Amino acid sequence: MIYSVLLGLAVSCLLFLYVRFPYFTQDFIFALRTFNVRRLVARFGRGTPCYTILDRFADAARSHPQKRFLVFEGELFSYRDARARGSGSGGVRGSAVSAHARRVCAPAGIVNLSAAVRGASEEAPPLSLRRDVSIQSPALYIYTSGTTGLPKAAVINHHRLWLTSFLQRMTGVSSRDVLYICLPLYHSAGFLAGLTGAMERGITVVLRRKFSASRFWDDCREHEVTVIQYIGEVMRYLCNTPKSERDRDHRVRLALGNGFRAETWGQFLRRFGNVRICECYGATEGNIGFINYIGRVTAIHKMLIPFTFIKFDPETEEPVRDPAGLCETGPLVAKINKIAPFSGYAKNHAQTEKKKLRNVFKKGDLYFNTGDLILADRDGFLYFQDRIGDTFRSRGTDWDGGSQAHRWDGV
Repeated sequence: MIYSVLLGLAVSCLLFLYVRFPYFTQDFIFALRTFNVRRLVARFGRGTPCYTILDRFADAARSHPQKRFLVFEGELFSYRDARARGSGSGGVRGSAVSAHARRVCAPAGIVNLSAAVRGASEEAPPLSLRRDVSIQSPALYIYTSGTTGLPKAAVINHHRLWLTSFLQRMTGVSSRDVLYICLPLYHSAGFLAGLTGAMERGITVVLRRKFSASRFWDDCREHEVTVIQYIGEVMRYLCNTPKSERDRDHRVRLALGNGFRAETWGQFLRRFGNVRICECYGATEGNIGFINYIGRVTAIHKMLIPFTFIKFDPETEEPVRDPAGLCETGPLVAKINKIAPFSGYAKNHAQTEKKKLRNVFKKGDLYFNTGDLILADRDGFLYFQDRIGDTFRSRGTDWDGGSQAHRWDGV
């Protein structure tokens, strides 16, 4: 009798969770992954020098030196090859980044990266050279226009580099996967979410110089790709290619990126098969990001982390404040704190301060202004609507509309 009662209670609890929280299982798994990532980042940052993504790459090279790391234009580089070519200059530049640099002519004041790598020693630099490098130290700069103005150098410290590199781990990429990157490596999507994320996972990267809709699936089949990256209209371009009997002849199981339109989402799945779409949201310099781990069409996240919306005046590009000077609800803003810091732009204090909003809901608080209009439904899903400011997106890059208007007389 008592077992029947306990069984009934258990079934009732499960039914309650399913009805009241239909995404409980996915939420719970995602929460565990988030906790694990934060635990790892905290551990990597305890020492000085901190444990960096290049240390992770070196460990991967020692663990599986013969495994393919990079496939580029017919050349194959194992983890050992890439480490040998890049260790003397501080990274895997010899195999990955310099491959893209070969087509760049070096004007005065610019170093030819390929030549520098070829002439570098294969010996790893002494640890003493980075003895003062902490988890908060700058790791690299990525130029971005943000939501307005000319490109600015966003400061990416090692903490932020790790968080972005863990995106693949968060979405279920394993060491057995093969990643296809056809996005530019000067962009955070291709370099951070793509290349350094692959280094964190210890997987193989198939790198293409630029996106080609006609060659995309042939490349995936040839190299047995299982994970692809997209941005903006890439998926629409693939859907616009002529149909083929081999449309579903591939091993791709996961597509990771942002900007997937609702009308293209269903068309892509119907044509190319059961590929899991993982839509993401974030800004290179931002302190907040979302991952669509549920799989709902065009949604970018469930509301699991704190953020809010404020009203915004598109004419002045300033938040709307009440008589007390506090903000009213509207576009997405994220609180700046130790968990979600904002590093700003290198040597550009004015633009850094412009992205900060003070006294938003109470005197003394501080928020990051994403400049993005986000729609939230009653179930807590978010949907990107538009970007405030004078930028437009083309080929995965934000361009300043004001500067382009001055460049072209007809605009």
